[in-house]
Amino acid sequence: MAVFLCVFLTPFALAGAGLIGYTLHAIFGRVEVVIRGSEAWVFTGIGRIGWRRPFDPARVATVQVKVSTWEVNGEPQRMIVMTAERDVKLGMFLPDTRRQWLAGVLRKVLLNP
Repeated sequence: MAVFLCVFLTPFALAGAGLIGYTLHAIFGRVEVVIRGSEAWVFTGIGRIGWRRPFDPARVATVQVKVSTWEVNGEPQRMIVMTAERDVKLGMFLPDTRRQWLAGVLRKVLLNP
């Protein structure tokens, strides 16, 4: 009986943990693009806990705001996509004005040396 209860409650516990993580990221989270010479990375997270994705700033060909496949209340979400040796996607949870501003700054810094 205890095994069945653990197996049955696992999806609910994971969904609750995901909701708590999303809420904390929405309140305290940050998206940060760091460019230092020939190395650069995008950090998404809370404090020092997060996800760091490196990319080569010299290889960035385009910076665009695209529509993602993820939807909220039936509306597709937008994100910034930097096309380089591999696509770097960021800013899906940013407000529209901040996303547009960040995309403009990235275009200016990365595409106009």
